Order: sequence, then structure tokens, then C-alpha cells
Amino acid sequence: MAGAPVNVELKHQAAAYAVGFLPVTPQIDLLARAGYGTTKFKSSVAGLSASESQDSWNYGVGAQYKLDDRNGLRADWTKSEYTNSKADADTLAVSYVRKF
Repeated sequence: MAGAPVNVELKHQAAAYAVGFLPVTPQIDLLARAGYGTTKFKSSVAGLSASESQDSWNYGVGAQYKLDDRNGLRADWTKSEYTNSKADADTLAVSYVRKF
């Protein structure tokens, strides 16, 4: 199957984190987080498919800007280091934050 295209699909990902905030100004906070998660992948090649779940230790940093008392923008980076594997993943995110 050399040269056959491989398709890898993320089925789901879930994690729980402890998060710490460091206020820099009244509008800007830095944040750091650490947690544990699970990810399920499905891969297929030449009509064959397989699914696998991997657990991971995750950590990351970011910053958020408060537009007002209820709305804000957040940018962050998270590293996932999978257990029982040499694989890892980096995730970058930009988010809208709303306090209810």
C-alpha cells in the first residue's frame, strides 16, 4: 500500500484542566493551564480502517482581553503529550469569551 493516501479523522476530544489567571491590567489577563484528556482517532487507507483512543497530559498558556465586564477575546496554545506514545499535538485557538 505504499503511496496510498491515509485519512486520519479526529472523532472526539475531551479534557479537564486546572487554570490559573494573572491579571496584568484591568482588561488583560495571562493564563496557564494543565490537565488530562482523551482523544479518539479513526484512520483509513485503501479500504481498511482502525480506531484508537489515546490519553494525554496537556498544558498551555494564553492571554485574554476583556472588552467589557461580560465579553472578551482569548488566544491560547495547548500542548498534548500522549501517554504510551511518542506522539504529541500543538493546538492554537482564538476564542470569544462570554460571562453569564
